[in-house]
Amino acid sequence: SLRLSRYVSQYVYVLSKMRFTKEYAFFTEPYMYITMNLENMTRVVDHLEHHTYSAQTFDWVYALTGLKHWMADYFHIDHKTLLNSAYSTFPFHWYYYWDFGILGVLFFPLLSGFGIGICYYMMRCTAQIKWVVLYSIGFALIVISFFTNPLLLLGFVSNIFLLWFIHHFFVNQNLL
Repeated sequence: SLRLSRYVSQYVYVLSKMRFTKEYAFFTEPYMYITMNLENMTRVVDHLEHHTYSAQTFDWVYALTGLKHWMADYFHIDHKTLLNSAYSTFPFHWYYYWDFGILGVLFFPLLSGFGIGICYYMMRCTAQIKWVVLYSIGFALIVISFFTNPLLLLGFVSNIFLLWFIHHFFVNQNLL
């Protein structure tokens, strides 16, 4: 495993045409994820012809209702044509821009930041486990926001609801 990771980092180093020495090759992958998602964002903003008006932001809702693939076919939504490279990452706010333009970039990150701030404040004031869990989810969201937006994924949102359900019906009832 360790030998393989060394070869992978060297491969990414060579493929990325890095200008620093090979002893720092392990910095290549994080660097490429950060720079390529911004490159993808820049390229796509220049080539974006129309907005999708909630098809990305509420993707998890459409996945639950069965409309996700129908909408992608009907509105010709294809993520792959927008990519600039083999890196399929976009910044946190890209999907909001794709849906609603500059207003989406202003509103949705502000709303999520406000929600995380409330969770942090309530965690510090009340020290209840539910606020610790909610703030932990918000912190995880912040940490991985440089290459994706997990709030749009059904798996992430369903885990949030599952944690709420377990806490509300089992932890509060002292059944566990």
